[in-house]
Amino acid sequence: MGSPRYAIYWAPEPQTALAGFASGVLGLDGRRLRPAFLSAAEWTAIIEAPAHYGFHGTLKAPFHLAEGQTEEALLGALETFAASRAPVALPDLSIAPIGPFIAFQASGNDGPLSPFAFEIVRHFEPFRAALSPHDMARRKPDCLSPSQRENLMRYGYPYVDADFRFHLTLTGSIADDGLRARIAAWLADMSEEADVTIPARMESLSLFSQPDRESRFTEIARYPLEGAET
Repeated sequence: MGSPRYAIYWAPEPQTALAGFASGVLGLDGRRLRPAFLSAAEWTAIIEAPAHYGFHGTLKAPFHLAEGQTEEALLGALETFAASRAPVALPDLSIAPIGPFIAFQASGNDGPLSPFAFEIVRHFEPFRAALSPHDMARRKPDCLSPSQRENLMRYGYPYVDADFRFHLTLTGSIADDGLRARIAAWLADMSEEADVTIPARMESLSLFSQPDRESRFTEIARYPLEGAET
């Protein structure tokens, strides 16, 4: 068994329509929403990756703990950090393709969430072990922009700082443009039927954990953002 990985995510409150919709799409709670124009096997392949990582918005991407660091210390640091930071406005999100994937995403910029996410990336760097050569290669650095390659080398993840784009992933990669558009339209219709809304603010931070690469990421702690608002 490999060593655990951790990630700092935003995840919707479990009782919300957003959480229920995503759980149904990804099959996280025993239910399974599926478009009638795809077989069960086809849909399982499409949602396999996001189901593995759990429904979330990435703030600090999955990482192994650095030598000398512990889960207990990471939990304590995240609790302290969240207690000292105020809630942050979330951008308006809607379902649309983002590259070959489909996700809830903002049509414009992420506003104050972008610098807040980068603060989290930097603040928790002491907990992150350096990427292995294998993990570095998996990110295909030759296919990244110069800034993304620099981010990968410095922070272990390409999409931070100016390259950050907040999103909540609903599918894996779908190569066929027509199929991707059709699935995006179906997901948008289903979310409307479920009366899904996006919260106005990010009011908590969650720590997710994965015991090994074969296991799903699950939430192990959630801390409210309790800092004074300015």
